[in-house]
Amino acid sequence: MDQRRAPTECPRCGGGPRVAEILYGLPDFEAIEDDLAAGRIVLGGCCVCEGDPEWACEDCGHRWGAIGSFEPSAEEVAD
Repeated sequence: MDQRRAPTECPRCGGGPRVAEILYGLPDFEAIEDDLAAGRIVLGGCCVCEGDPEWACEDCGHRWGAIGSFEPSAEEVAD
């Protein structure tokens, strides 16, 4: 998971830092086992479409942040 991009709180409930990245596709479960158990990622299914949510709140279950619509940070723009 790209920690630079991760939101620090949920826009619905304000909960944080229990925000997980939604992982799409068929994962290598051994490779993601620790992140999955720690709640840093959640599974989003095998198909991904533009506009699918990118983040999930572990507290209230809200999903947000359309894939493909992320605005880069100042550091990413400078690279």
